[in-house]
Amino acid sequence: MAVDLAPFLERRRRFAEALGDGLAVIPGAREAARNADTDFEFRQDSDFYFLTGFDEPDAVAVFNPSHAKERFVLFVRPRDREQEIWTGRRAGVEGAIAAYGADAAYTIDELDARLREYAIDRASLVYRLGNPHYDARVTRLVSEMRGIRVRGFTTPVRIEDPGPILHELRLRRAPEELARQRRACEISRDAHIEAMRFARPGQYEYEVQAALEFVFRKGGSPRNAYPSIVASGPNACILHYNENRRRMEDGDLLLIDAGCEWGYHAADITRTFPVNGRFTAPQRRVYEVVLRAQRAGIAAARPGADCLGRIRRMDPTSRSGARAQPMDRWRGPAPGWKNNRWKNRVACACLRPYSYCHRSPRYSVKSEPTCRPRWSAFSGTERD
Repeated sequence: MAVDLAPFLERRRRFAEALGDGLAVIPGAREAARNADTDFEFRQDSDFYFLTGFDEPDAVAVFNPSHAKERFVLFVRPRDREQEIWTGRRAGVEGAIAAYGADAAYTIDELDARLREYAIDRASLVYRLGNPHYDARVTRLVSEMRGIRVRGFTTPVRIEDPGPILHELRLRRAPEELARQRRACEISRDAHIEAMRFARPGQYEYEVQAALEFVFRKGGSPRNAYPSIVASGPNACILHYNENRRRMEDGDLLLIDAGCEWGYHAADITRTFPVNGRFTAPQRRVYEVVLRAQRAGIAAARPGADCLGRIRRMDPTSRSGARAQPMDRWRGPAPGWKNNRWKNRVACACLRPYSYCHRSPRYSVKSEPTCRPRWSAFSGTERD
């Protein structure tokens, strides 16, 4: 499939502009072995993909804005007829230039030598530490450059994290990015509706998961955004439950937290409903408390609103509502509320900065107020 280079070219331009005369090294994801002859499903690193659009493993992007010719360079796996028979086509050096717009491209085994050349007359090296495959190579590069510096050349004396630059770029969406995330949300919405239609007492959680994820694939999504949580009865009180193998009983609530990915953009939707199609009275009261909190939060989400203020508005809504309900009949000495707060994050796998709280136009956020009572409310063991 041909890559639309226009958005990637614009992102590279903005990233290079922010780098100034620095040198940036952005590694892609690597393949991970599952067993002797099978790898885990590959997914590209989000930062790397955001800048390159390159979806192959074992690649590195180098940004060198002050270079006369090679300002954006891709290091990729070489073409290999034998390997491509087994694992699929590779772009190779030629494809990295022709299809992905690199100024230059080299095989990945040339990376170290080229970095030594690029690092001369660069005051800073922009690289995110914490990558077990590349950290030693980058720190060794900085160490080797000391010998050149004593001869009067400028070389990197510090390593800077690209996150502040990259995540600011990823924070606000272009129209085409918003369209991709909307499509991920639409497919995920349809999948949740199908799961609600399909679920019945006596089924296993994994059966509902299969119905849900069928709609993901039918809609064209290549993968889940994260492992699907299909949690019935007491399992719904486990925040990141994903065993999905309990047999559902009449009277259970079923919590589904699942979303798909589309064009490296992700949806993230959580819904809870009765397996038999009917809420008990206590279950309905809990549901309505959380629904009121969610609606209040959506109404408060506007450009310029800060997340902390919104959370403070949400907590009293959920908690006062919970305290007002006659929950003393539930199992346990207290209702046992846990407020999961609100997810202040960009619900998108490709464009997901990690530490922003201030609302602005084209910033996506997931609203997920949650209160978790004792397990008996989810299993339907206490009824009016």
